[in-house]
Amino acid sequence: MRNRTKLFCSDLLVPAGLVLVLLGFSMDALAVDHHREGWFIGLGYGYSPGAIKISTGQEFEFNEGVTPQLRFGHSFGEHFTAGVDYNGWMFEEGELSDKYRYSMQSINAAFTWYPGSADSNWGGFYTTASVGRAWCRGVWVSIEEQQQGESEYLSETGLGLAFQLGYEFRITANTAAGLNAGFNHLEIGKLLFDQVKFAPINITLNWYWD
Repeated sequence: MRNRTKLFCSDLLVPAGLVLVLLGFSMDALAVDHHREGWFIGLGYGYSPGAIKISTGQEFEFNEGVTPQLRFGHSFGEHFTAGVDYNGWMFEEGELSDKYRYSMQSINAAFTWYPGSADSNWGGFYTTASVGRAWCRGVWVSIEEQQQGESEYLSETGLGLAFQLGYEFRITANTAAGLNAGFNHLEIGKLLFDQVKFAPINITLNWYWD
């Protein structure tokens, strides 16, 4: 079985990056206006496989999980924004009568760079780097406990790092839709969770206002 980090890069990030490049070159027929002023708020939702390394050194791979994203911040000129990003990876495993639910999340200070001109198709490309607080939660749920509203869980906190590459195009003067691909690393180092890695591909929707 291939190394999980190599799988992230070769099977997810590289193809997604190529799609973003082709998308940028195919936007000539659309009106181009990537000027960003004032505040913004964004939503994202997608999918990601990932891996969890526990404190004993064992690593477990998971092939599914949803990846919600939230972002809020302010623009600083044509090429930069700064704000707060939320990144999550959530999934469950097990049988109906005995399930484990996992949520791996981080809230980060985020900085985004838009390298292209706001008057060209390249203005839709961006890259985001962020760092902040991460927390991992594992919940064990049985049918009996779920009916009674009870469950057992473990929650641990640590450091969250994230990187994203994306493209957005304007739907209206203040609304943009797009796609991003990223890599998230959560450094926990606690009793159960040691490290968590996942590489989401998300559809995004952003609003800009003065």
